[in-house]
Amino acid sequence: MPVFPGDRNVLLKQTHFVETNGNSNFRLDAPLHIGTHIDSPAHFISGGKRISEIPLEQLCGRGILVDVRNKSEIGIESVDNIEIFSGSIIVFCSEYFKNWGKDSYYIDYPVLSKELCEYLIAQKVKMICLDTPSPDKSPYENHPILFNAGILIAENLTNTDQLLGIGEFMIHALPLKINSCGSPARIIAQYEI
Repeated sequence: MPVFPGDRNVLLKQTHFVETNGNSNFRLDAPLHIGTHIDSPAHFISGGKRISEIPLEQLCGRGILVDVRNKSEIGIESVDNIEIFSGSIIVFCSEYFKNWGKDSYYIDYPVLSKELCEYLIAQKVKMICLDTPSPDKSPYENHPILFNAGILIAENLTNTDQLLGIGEFMIHALPLKINSCGSPARIIAQYEI
């Protein structure tokens, strides 16, 4: 699995086999910010909440899709004519997930403008979900801005394009309940067909 530059590679190794041990088991050794995952405030804020301290109510809720395909920076104009309400979960669809595994994946991704982050804070959203590696690049100024406002960040989502034209949907973002600054997560959208 591709990892953020500087992180250790993921190792998934089978340690027990039904034929010899009577059961099967595996060992996973990985940084916790891999694949689709959720960052908690502790990722950038000293003393910030860890994943285990995040209530389920903040991880689930009504989603709002923002179509940001073909943008190198995601600015405030991206939410023109979109009603963003308090407690919503914003899903940005850039289709950048289609670059997963390419050498440029962790380099060329679009980022959120500071102005857009401040607008989302003013609207009191509870989480943003990105189909990119991050809402920002080094020196990572958007992470602490969002975290200080209580907004969680989910990164590396896939298939966000399947929400185009759907209308209303719910997001369920479920990380492992661990005492860490982040966790891999299963993030799904639920909607009526």
